[in-house]
Amino acid sequence: MAAAAKLASPGVFQLERPARELMRDFVAQSKAASWDMYIAAFGPKVPREALVPVADFARAAKSRWQEPGDVRRQGHYRYE
Repeated sequence: MAAAAKLASPGVFQLERPARELMRDFVAQSKAASWDMYIAAFGPKVPREALVPVADFARAAKSRWQEPGDVRRQGHYRYE
């Protein structure tokens, strides 16, 4: 967005309304676009269940946070 603003170009499409109003179901379209991007980047072996809302991911990551120096074994990885 910042790079586009620096160009000070009128652009091809202008609308002073939220992007979510451009589509009938913005949430579904966003999920579909994310899924397409992951398939393009990582291939078709990525299970659809691997996509989770960012709030769920952040909550899970926070619950697994370890303080520096706290050494635990988790699976076959050792976190130090």
